[in-house]
Formats: sequence, structure tokens, C-alpha cells
Amino acid sequence: MNIPTTKNYDSEFCGSLPLHFINMVQPHGMVMVVQKETFIIRQISENAGELLGVGASELLNQELAQYVLPEDLEVIRHKTQQWNINDRIPEDLTFRVHDTEKKFSVVIHSKENYILLELEPSLTPAAGELDFVHIYQEIMFILAAFKKADNIEKLCQIAVTEIKKLSGFDRVMIYRFDKNWNGTVIAEALAEDLQPYMNLCFPASDVPRNARELYLKNSFRLIPNREYTPARLMPVLNPISSNFTDLSDCNLRSVANVHLQYLKNMGVQASMSTPIIKDNTLWGLISCHHKTPKNLSFEMRSAFVLLSSIISSQVVAKENEHSLGQINELNEVFTKLLAQMYNQLDFGQGLVQGPYTLTDLFRSSGAAVVLDGEIKKVGETPKTAEIKIIVQWLQRNRVNKIHTTENLPHQLETANTFKNRASGLIALPIALERGDYILGFRGELVQTIAWGGNPNEAITMEPDGKTYHPRNSFTIWQEQVKNTSLPWSEQDIHIAEQLRIAVLERIVKDTH
Repeated sequence: MNIPTTKNYDSEFCGSLPLHFINMVQPHGMVMVVQKETFIIRQISENAGELLGVGASELLNQELAQYVLPEDLEVIRHKTQQWNINDRIPEDLTFRVHDTEKKFSVVIHSKENYILLELEPSLTPAAGELDFVHIYQEIMFILAAFKKADNIEKLCQIAVTEIKKLSGFDRVMIYRFDKNWNGTVIAEALAEDLQPYMNLCFPASDVPRNARELYLKNSFRLIPNREYTPARLMPVLNPISSNFTDLSDCNLRSVANVHLQYLKNMGVQASMSTPIIKDNTLWGLISCHHKTPKNLSFEMRSAFVLLSSIISSQVVAKENEHSLGQINELNEVFTKLLAQMYNQLDFGQGLVQGPYTLTDLFRSSGAAVVLDGEIKKVGETPKTAEIKIIVQWLQRNRVNKIHTTENLPHQLETANTFKNRASGLIALPIALERGDYILGFRGELVQTIAWGGNPNEAITMEPDGKTYHPRNSFTIWQEQVKNTSLPWSEQDIHIAEQLRIAVLERIVKDTH
């Protein structure tokens, strides 16, 4: 289901924040930029003193070798030479400062001209948190449970239920995007005292375009405590690149204030999200919320990343399986409809009369063949004069390839008079200049959408037109969507193109 929203805050405001050049980090860790070859520290977050015991200004322009064990430095040197640029390298490092050793979990980012280190103090497992062996056992159990799921919804429900048990978050949900980037909660596991979000829709501005792009670069996004003072990088510009340091693939990258306010309005103190990716596109998110501050060990984070990858592959498999089933069904109808078409002297008649018609192929309520000024109809269709108006509209818009819409009345005002028969349209151009088209129609399907708050009040703008705030309420807000049909699937478009080719071949054959 693709849900229209009145205001496109996603691209107008929220999508313009330069999140990757935010130049600040969350203070539960620190960032260090060192020069390749020399390993001299050229940039560092200002909270280094709190975590290392040595001030940031004192560390700048010093060799990393003064503070890191020689064997650890050699590991960094070796792995950054062996791995490709932008690969992330997890490692454990020990810093020796004033005769005191401090252990850090580190993610090493090997850039073209420098190495970026994300450092977090090594966490001792929290009470009740599983060790690696038990995490592995839980993941194997989840994998076995996935095999029992016969559709995506069941798969996702298993995932959130088990992830909640594994992680201890108060709420775990899976959020699926539509083509307009509105999201719907399709699975949820939550503490008893929380308001459920299951089946609620959230506008695209809740996860704006630039944030979605960053999810393709980051395997997870963790905010252990939304109430924090960010640590700035010193100096402001990276001396090696003479620019802001790109933190787009850093887990520690600070969070935009508008998102922190959004979490506060939801009553969330800590959160973690991992992407579900299909065909290099963000399909959805696994989103975890907690009412109090909550950090996770690297082992638990790694389990999340692994589960996210597994769920992504399972989603792809389930959707491909579903698509294949639909394609096979449509191909069977197509073969029989093609035989009808070739057995008729007037092939257009073969598409609208017989055991199979265009309505079976298009899964539509009606269809029409418009050839040489003659219109043949089947099923529930607009009137002949109304079909002519649709064809003229297609010609004016130079529609010379397959065109689909599930909200024709929004695009062609006249269609409001016949929306019950043609809110949805699939148009196959045969000869644009002559106005020859094959058309499929789907009637209006009035839907009630339950939003998590009013989507038209997703943000509140200040008088300056630049500053904005997220909505305060996530109370269910219902919207009745009219003038819309069921959407056309990729399979519908694929089979329509096959029909178009077959019709063009038949026309060529008839003219010779």
C-alpha cells in the first residue's frame, strides 16, 4: 500500500540536513583521525580526556605509537594495508596512559589519505546479557524458527519477538517502507505498559531521505542515551583533507537535534536501528526503543548486524517466492489469452471475449482495447466517451511506454466522475499518434489509514522558515483515502509489457 501525504516534508526540509558532515560524536565514545604511514594524530574529539585521561589538545600532532601497545599498532598497520578503502575493521586496542592500561573496542575506517578510529571503552557484559556462545545459540534458534514462517509478516513477527528476548529492549518493531517512503509497522514486540504501534503508518519525514541513505552505509545506528552533550572534533577541519571529516559511516556520529526531540516526544531514552536491505534499496528497519539509557556490547551489536543481514536475505527470498508465484499464474493466463487472440480474425475481440479476458491478465475490474478509433470493452469500465477522454489525456502527455497510476482522479480531474470504475489505470501504448491503447481499470478502494500522529503536522516550522520541530503526539490519527485503487505490481507491469509486444507482433503480421 502506497500512502499519499499532503506535505512532502521529507524532501523540503528533513532531507536537506547534512548529517554526514555533522562534525560531532556521541560522548560514549571518541573519534581519532590519524595520518597514514606516520600514524600522527591529526584530529580528535574533544572528549578524549574523559575517556583516555589525556586531553585532546595534548594528543593532537602526537604519534599514536606513544599511547598504543606496539603489537596493537602493528595490527592497525597490517589491516589498513590489506583491506579496501572504506572497509570497517573491528578490533580491540589497549591504550597505555600514565602507566595505566585502558581497553577499547575499536572500529577502524581505512580512508584514502587517513585512518579514522572509533573508540569505545570495552564494556563488561551487563547483568543478564548473554555471552558470545549463548548469543550464537539464540541466533541458531531464530534461524530454525524462520524456516517455519510461510510469509514475510510471520517472519518479521518471529524476528521482533526473539530480538526483544535477546536484547532486552522495551520495544522492537519492523517498519516497512512503501514507494513514497511512508513506513508501516508490520511486526512488533513490546513491554505491556507501552502503547502499541502495530499497523500504524508513519510519514516519510520520520526517516528522511538523507537518513535513509546513511542506513545503506551503516549496519546499525545506536543511541545509548538521547540526553547527551555532543563532543566536537578538534580542529574543526580535518587537516589531511582540508574539509569536514565525513562521518557518514561512523557509528558514533552525533544525532540531529530534531531526531533526539522526536525520541523524547515518543518517551524513548535509548534506541537502536538496523536496516533491512533488498536489491541495494532500504526495504525497512528493525527499530528498538528503551525507556531508560541502554548500551549494548559489541557482541550484541554484532548479533544485531548478523540478524539484520539474515532477515534481509529472508525478505528477499520470501518476496521473490511470492513474485515467482504471481508471474507463473499470470504467464498461464497470458498463454491462454494469446491463443484466443491469435485464433480470432479480429484479435482485439479475442482480448475481451472468451474464457479469459484482459481483466484476468490485469487483475482488473475492467479493460478496453482502443484500435483504429474503435473501442472494445470488458467488465466494469468508464463510458465510451470517458475512455476517449483518457486516451486524449495519454496522448497529450506523450505516454509512449506502459503507464500506471492508482490515483487517476488526482491526475485527470474528469476521472472523478468515474472513479468507482477507474481510479486505477494501466495503459499500454500501441500507436501513440493514432490513439491506439490497451487499457486496464481498477475501481476505487476507499481505505482508512491509521497514522502514528497527524502526518500533515509531522513537523512544526518556526517563523524563520528554517527551524522545525517534530510532532508531539503519536496518538492514532485516522485518514480516509479516496480516489485510489489497489496499486499495480511489478508483475502486472511485466506481463503488460509482454502483451504489448505480442499485440505489436500481431499487428505487423496482419499488415504483411
